[in-house]
Amino acid sequence: MQRSPDHADWSEQPGETALLAALLEAMAELWFVIDAEGLHQRANHAEHPLLPLPHADLRGRPLGHGLPDALAQRWLAARQRALASGAVQRLEDSCDGSDGGHHVVETSVAALGAGQVLFLLRDVTAERAHQRQLCDRQAAEIANRAKSEFLSRVSHEMRTPLNAVIGFTQLLRLAPEGAGPAQVGEFTDHVLRASQQLLALVNDLLDLQRVEEDRLALDGRPLVLQEIVDAVFELMRPLAGQHGVVLRNEIAAGAMVLADAQRTRQVLLSIVSNAIRYNRPGGWVRVALREPDGDKLVLGVEDTGTGLTPDQVGRLFQPFERLGRESTTSEGSGLGLVVARRLSLAMGGELGLEARPGGAGTLVRIALPRAPAALETDEVTAAAAASAPAALRMLYVEDNRINAILFEEAMRLHGSIELKVAEDGAEALSVARAWPPQVLVLDANLPDMNGYDVLARLRALPDLADVPAYMCSADAHDDDLQRARDAGFAGYWTKPIDIARVMVDLQALRPAAAVPPRPAP
Repeated sequence: MQRSPDHADWSEQPGETALLAALLEAMAELWFVIDAEGLHQRANHAEHPLLPLPHADLRGRPLGHGLPDALAQRWLAARQRALASGAVQRLEDSCDGSDGGHHVVETSVAALGAGQVLFLLRDVTAERAHQRQLCDRQAAEIANRAKSEFLSRVSHEMRTPLNAVIGFTQLLRLAPEGAGPAQVGEFTDHVLRASQQLLALVNDLLDLQRVEEDRLALDGRPLVLQEIVDAVFELMRPLAGQHGVVLRNEIAAGAMVLADAQRTRQVLLSIVSNAIRYNRPGGWVRVALREPDGDKLVLGVEDTGTGLTPDQVGRLFQPFERLGRESTTSEGSGLGLVVARRLSLAMGGELGLEARPGGAGTLVRIALPRAPAALETDEVTAAAAASAPAALRMLYVEDNRINAILFEEAMRLHGSIELKVAEDGAEALSVARAWPPQVLVLDANLPDMNGYDVLARLRALPDLADVPAYMCSADAHDDDLQRARDAGFAGYWTKPIDIARVMVDLQALRPAAAVPPRPAP
C-alpha cells in the first residue's frame, strides 16, 4: 500500500531519529530496557533514587539487582506478565531510595518485542503527599461538621429536659401559698422524670465515648439469664403498668452466658424499655431463648408494638435517631439502642433487629457468648444453695448530710437494711468495731481521709476482710472507676445515685451475705 506524502513514516524523515532520541533522553520519568535475558540495557538517566547504582553501572546486570527482595520480586513478576500477555502492567511501590529519602514510585511495564521489556518509572511521592493532605483536610472538615451536628443535637436533647426541670421549679417557687399537694406532686414528678432523662443522656454519652475509645472495663463472668431478666423486669414493672403492657420471662432455668452483669442489664433495660414505650395497651413483651448461634446463646425480646419499616430499621442505630418521635411525649434520647449494640459487640456478642411492619411487633435478637457447661453447673448449684434471704447491716460513710438523708430514705424503701451512717473515717472505724457491718458504702472524699484509706483500715478489723464494699461518689471518670476496682470495691454508685440500680445490686448481694456475729456487750 502506497502512503501519501502527508502520512509519511516519522522514522523515515531526516533527523527524526536524533529528535526522538533527544525527547526520550529529556523525559522527566526514568525508563530503561530489559533484554530477553533479563539484563539491563538502554536507559535515559544515569541515576535515579530508586536504583541502588547509576544505570550505567547496572547495564548488563539482572533486573532487580541491589533492590529490596520484595520489590525485585514484584518487578520480575511484572516482566513475566507483560511478556506473556502483551498488556501493560502497572505497579505502585513505596520504599527507601539511594538518596536516603522515602519514595512512592509508579511503574509501567510493557513488552517491546523480541523478549525486550520497557520499564517506565514515575516518582509520585509529592503527588501522593498532596493527595493525602487533601484527604486529611476533607476528613477533618467532615469530622468538624459531624462534631458540630453532634453537639447541636446533644444541646437540643439536654435543653428539653432542662426546660422541664427549670420551668417547673420556677412554678413551684412562684406558686401561691394555696397551691395544693396534688399540684406540687405533679410538678415534682415532672422535675424528677426530666432529671432522670437528663442523667440517662449523660450516662449514654459517656458509655458511647468509652466504647468508641475502647476504654470500657468489662467483667466477664457466668450469668444466669433468668435472674438477669427477672431483675430487669422488676425495674420495668412500673413503666409496664403505666402503659398496660404485660412482661413475660420465658428464659429456661440454667441458661447462662459469659458477660458483664451490669452491661447485660443495661442492654436489656434499653431494649425492654423501648418495647414497653412503643407497645400498645394490652400488649406484651416477651423474653425467650431463640435458636443458638454457634457458641452464643440468643435472647429474643419480642413485643406487640407497631413494628418498623425497612427504612426505619436502616436508620435505627444512628445516634439521636428517634424515627420521627422527637415531637411526641415518648421519652428517650435516641442513644440507647446505639449504646446497647456497641456494648453487645464489646462483650463478644451481637445485637440485631427484625422488622415486622403493620402492627406485628418487633423482635430484637441479643447474642452473647455461652458460659462453659462446667461453670453453668457450679453457678446454678451455688445460686440454689444461697436462696435463703438474709438481712443486711450496712455502714454508710458520708459527710454530706443531704446525701446521707437521701440514702437513708432509699434504704428504708428496701425494707431489709439496717443502716448506720458515719460522717468521717474515724467515726466509721468506731462504729464498725462495735457493730460489724455486712456491707460498706463509702464516699471517696471525707474530711479526715479518703474512701480508699477508710476501706483499707476497715479491712484490717475482725470479720471485715471480705465484706462487700461499694464506692458512692460524684467522681465518675474512668480512672476513678478503675481505681475503685483495683482497691477491691465490689461496685461503684455514681452520684446522683440511681436508686433502682442500688436496689438491684443489693438484692443480688443479700443471699450471699452472712451475718457476722455480734460482739459481746
